[in-house]
Amino acid sequence: MNWNKAKSILLVCFLIIDAVLLSMYMKKNKDGGSLSISKDDAIEILKAQEININEKELKKGGEYKGYILKYYDFDLDKINKNFFNGEAELDDRYDLKLLTMGDKSVSLSQGTLFSYMDASEEEKYPQMSMDKAIELANDFMRDKELMIRGMVFDGAYLDEDSYQVHFAVKHDDIYLENSFINFTIDKRGVRRVDAMCLEYINTEDELFTLADVKDKILSIIDKPEVKGKTIDKVDMCYYLDQVTLDQASELKITRLRAVPHWRITFSDGYKMIL
Repeated sequence: MNWNKAKSILLVCFLIIDAVLLSMYMKKNKDGGSLSISKDDAIEILKAQEININEKELKKGGEYKGYILKYYDFDLDKINKNFFNGEAELDDRYDLKLLTMGDKSVSLSQGTLFSYMDASEEEKYPQMSMDKAIELANDFMRDKELMIRGMVFDGAYLDEDSYQVHFAVKHDDIYLENSFINFTIDKRGVRRVDAMCLEYINTEDELFTLADVKDKILSIIDKPEVKGKTIDKVDMCYYLDQVTLDQASELKITRLRAVPHWRITFSDGYKMIL
């Protein structure tokens, strides 16, 4: 037999098998069911889509109780004092409060969504670097008293001419997803800060099943934004879905149920929730 021809036939067979496994998985996932596969199969199917993952990140799931959370309320008077020495001009638009002074401003939406902007053009840090950007972010949070309980560094990367420095919030070493403090920093210093944080209230009695990573991970393969990427780590998190967030905003709900999910972090800093 011609060996090259045999290899081609085998390759086509393997591709067909991968396609069958993939279609079975996608159908099960769409129907709300689950299809358990081996770690090796998951790794190979991901690799065929140019997505790389270390086997140790294919973690086991289990049953976990839900969390009850609430939004962290930013104190407008405290912000005015810490950012503007209490001298900022206030524009009160019901759910939106805007503090401005010179080139700097802080907006606070519904008391929970914080945004700071600095429009000054002076280059204070001509030798800006990743380490310097992270240092400035930490100094800013300490000086302005933005240190949220459970806050942790969550990565940084260069985006064109500015550094993006991210912080997240954890409870009992588990991420409270939908919580963030994100910095944009360049040679002019801290240009923008966006923050929305959740606080833990209590743990409820109801149990939720979190499937093994290997049985959930293939749901990412039809996402063009992750093709060619490497998965750096997979962590458990507590997550509020968009429906919950929309209902909370519309109905002014203050106590929110978060359930366990997997949180994927790629090597370039991109994140995704399973």
